[in-house]
Amino acid sequence: MSETEKFPPIPVRDGGLVAWAIETLGVILLMGPLLVVVLGRSNDAGLFFDMFRGQLLTALFVLLSGYWFTTGVLSALSRSHRIWMWLYPGAATVLWAVHMQLYFFSSLGRHTHSSLTLLAIGASLVLFCTLVGTWSLWKWR
Repeated sequence: MSETEKFPPIPVRDGGLVAWAIETLGVILLMGPLLVVVLGRSNDAGLFFDMFRGQLLTALFVLLSGYWFTTGVLSALSRSHRIWMWLYPGAATVLWAVHMQLYFFSSLGRHTHSSLTLLAIGASLVLFCTLVGTWSLWKWR
């Protein structure tokens, strides 16, 4: 039995998985510069390190909070139909807000001004990236 018969390739039928991966990567990569613009730079490091720190913390949050898994499942379910795919950006934004709420509540026990700012920045960025991804996927199909 050959290697391809044991593990057949996963077909990328409609590009939904690719769009979801690019959207998630876009959120991670754009969060660092956006945090520096909105919250300002730290005094202990340079601009590049501040942006990298924001990107790294966002990547850890996406992976460890379960946001990555829940949006992947939601993307696979909602993007199977051309009309339902337009529900995905709003649902992904709500998932971001829920995961941020759970994270801040479990770590701080309350909301601070900076946690609400992070929630708003992240939700706006997720909405933007998912709208661009959904529009691209819609045009491609």
